[in-house]
Amino acid sequence: MRARLTLAATAALGAALVVAAVVVLVLVRASLVGALDDAADMRAAEVVALAGARGLPDPLPGTGGVVQVLDAEERVLASSAVGDRLAPLVGPAAVADVRQGRPVLLDGARLGSSERFRVVGRPVGAGAGPASGGTVLVATSLSDVERAVGVLRGVALLGVPALLAVVALLAWRVTGSALAPVESLRRGAEELVASPAPGGAARTLPVPGSRDEVARLATTLNDVLARLHGAGERQRLFVGDAAHELRSPLGSLRTQLEVALAHPRAQRWPEVAADCLADVERMGVLVEDLLVLARLDEPAGGRQLVDLGALAAEVVGERAWPVPVRVAAE
Repeated sequence: MRARLTLAATAALGAALVVAAVVVLVLVRASLVGALDDAADMRAAEVVALAGARGLPDPLPGTGGVVQVLDAEERVLASSAVGDRLAPLVGPAAVADVRQGRPVLLDGARLGSSERFRVVGRPVGAGAGPASGGTVLVATSLSDVERAVGVLRGVALLGVPALLAVVALLAWRVTGSALAPVESLRRGAEELVASPAPGGAARTLPVPGSRDEVARLATTLNDVLARLHGAGERQRLFVGDAAHELRSPLGSLRTQLEVALAHPRAQRWPEVAADCLADVERMGVLVEDLLVLARLDEPAGGRQLVDLGALAAEVVGERAWPVPVRVAAE
């Protein structure tokens, strides 16, 4: 049970940590990419304002990614120092997506880089000279985002197993401490079965000092053991009393038979047989009483009225009293 509880707790926490780590990675990456898009959009807005104010210099000033300005025919009008001045960064379909505010991904090989880029842009309005109706494209590298997410992923890959190991150790210790009273009860029961208490004394199980379910269970089990011990004691007393009651008629019967066999000619055999039969009937009554007592533990049957006066008279009549006895019942 201890191992199962530890495994269940560790597995549940592990699943929760994995889900949490994935969610954190997704949220962090989305946040970093969102910040990157915001910065690129601000850069595009600056270029749009520059085109409307005094025209576009070539190359475009400033840093913060690769910038291209396309005219309405998607021809390159101006570019940043590291940008391509001959062909747009992306195709016509991607330009349409960018104009509608949907960023697109760009393979870095297009710019002679192994990194991936994210392209955002803004349409250029009328009155901006040759750029009127065109598009400003800003491509920013995702290397910083991927690097930050990679560091966070590495921390998760190292931290989650380490945390699970610590939690498993703590769960093992906590469950062991919680189940220690149960193990103590088990050992106590095993010792009770293996070596009964001397002198017929009652044995009890150890009760932990804590006031929890285990302590209440131990108290209940001790009550059950006390009841069983009391029942056993009553059974032994009952058997002893029954043996004592049967010893007298058996002794009388044996004595009569031994005397009769020792002096067969001096005996009146009908009287001997009658006396022996009386002792046998007396033992039969005792056996019937034992059967009645044995049936007391059975479920209660139908009740019936008993005439105690007639019952007492019957019992008195079965015995030969040396002194006359008068029975009166009210």
